[in-house]
Amino acid sequence: MSHVYLNKIRIMEIEKFEAGHYEQGYQYKYFLVGIEQTAEHAVNTLSKILKFKEEIENHVRMTYGKRSTSAILLIHQLLKNPYTNVEQAKETCRLSYKAANDLVKKFCEDGLLVEITQQSRNRMFVFDQYLKLFINGEE
Repeated sequence: MSHVYLNKIRIMEIEKFEAGHYEQGYQYKYFLVGIEQTAEHAVNTLSKILKFKEEIENHVRMTYGKRSTSAILLIHQLLKNPYTNVEQAKETCRLSYKAANDLVKKFCEDGLLVEITQQSRNRMFVFDQYLKLFINGEE
């Protein structure tokens, strides 16, 4: 085949692609738009997480007094795993069971943790505001 003929075919294929008539080209464009939207959502979510973390840490530093160091440790653990119980808080913060229980209770009073078991023993808590950042973008 001549080079002129092959060049004309290439030009026609490029024109089809640019016009959106080329099936494969349309699929790639659709795929790339999806990647772009997902990346934008990820950046927005990360920005919300960083802002949330800073606000929570500032709140703790201002209101938790001598417990602020333990509270910050617990927050960092909750950012890794938003579910906890008193025993895990005790281990994370290296506190006595009573001190960990008091810290978890304070987190609940401040709305940082929500109890999800409704039991008197083996209670589980969730860092609800943090999870909402992932689920529906709320703060």
